[in-house]
Formats: sequence, structure tokens, C-alpha cells
Amino acid sequence: MKKLIVIILMAILAIQAKATAQNQQIKVYLQQIAANKAYIELLQKGYQIVKKGWKTIGDIKQVHFTMDGDFFKSLEAINPKVKNYAKVAASIVLLNSTKKQIQNLSNAVNTNNLFSASEKDYVSNVGTNVQSECVTQFDILQTIITDSQLKMSDDERIKRIEAVYDAAADVYSFVNAFVSDVQILVLQKTKEQKEVNNYRKAADLK
Repeated sequence: MKKLIVIILMAILAIQAKATAQNQQIKVYLQQIAANKAYIELLQKGYQIVKKGWKTIGDIKQVHFTMDGDFFKSLEAINPKVKNYAKVAASIVLLNSTKKQIQNLSNAVNTNNLFSASEKDYVSNVGTNVQSECVTQFDILQTIITDSQLKMSDDERIKRIEAVYDAAADVYSFVNAFVSDVQILVLQKTKEQKEVNNYRKAADLK
């Protein structure tokens, strides 16, 4: 009987030690995500500086990330050198992909019971900020390639397009890293929950 009690106590201590280690690992992942938050805030400041220099087109809520005829109709008066510049379409592709990824992540986290309310709010806020920046960059791009909006040379327009592309690529890279961090956290939380359930089942059998 005493031997059984000792074994049970040792098992409990082992579970607690492992849970503590896993909690520490989760804290590390959360710190990494917090670091990403600081990064996106830094990006936001840079984007706001650019945004202030250009007139925003329309209401942000009504912007649609589509490469349809209405969007490219504004290019008719633009020099083909600008109209056909590869990074115009590339920027839109990056912004669309970024917006879709962060939206999918937010939806997945919100429906996952492994995350706390504060964690869900955090991911949601990051998603809102990212989508807002995507809209900002899209607006800037549309302003640059719309003939009636700005008076500048073709070379100046291309230079501005390059800047938008770089910003879009930065946000895209950030979201990929952020999604990866959250996925790692999900795996860690899932593993921890599974081990806890297994320990409970084992304890019930005894």
C-alpha cells in the first residue's frame, strides 16, 4: 500500500513538473507573439507617415481587394511603362494573400477553446491592424496609378510603387511569421491538454 502511494505521489510530481515546463514554453511563445506585436506597431508608424503624404481614396470599409475592370479602368491614362509594371499586380497579390491569411487565423483562434479570451482578443487586434495596413497600402497604390490623383513623372510613380511593394512584402512576411508562431502555440496547447487528459484517465483507472 505504501509503495502504491509513493508511486502515485511520484507520478503527480512528475505531472506537475512537466506542466510547469510546458507553461514556461507557452510563455515563451506568447513573448514571441508580443515581440511581433511590437514589430507591427513599428510598421504602422512607418505606414502612417506614408499615408499622410497621399490622399486616401474613398471609405476604407468599402475597399475591395480585387483586380477587376473597375480597378484597372483608372490605368487607361497611365503610361504603359507604369500600367504594366510587374510590382503593381505583385503588390495587390501580396496584400490579398496577407488579408486572407490573417482573417483565416483570427477565425481559427476564435473558434478554438484552447485559447483564453485575452489571447483571442490579442490575435483579433493584430488582425484588425494588419487588415487596416493592407487597406492603407492599397489606397496609396491606387492613388499612384490613377492619373487624376497625382502629378508626377513615370519614374516617380514607379519609385512610389516600389515603396508600396516593399511595405506589402514586409506585412506579408510578418503575417507568415505570426501565423507560424500561433500554430506552434496551438500544437503546444493541444499536446499539453492531451497529456493532462491521459494522466487523468490513468489516475481514474488506479
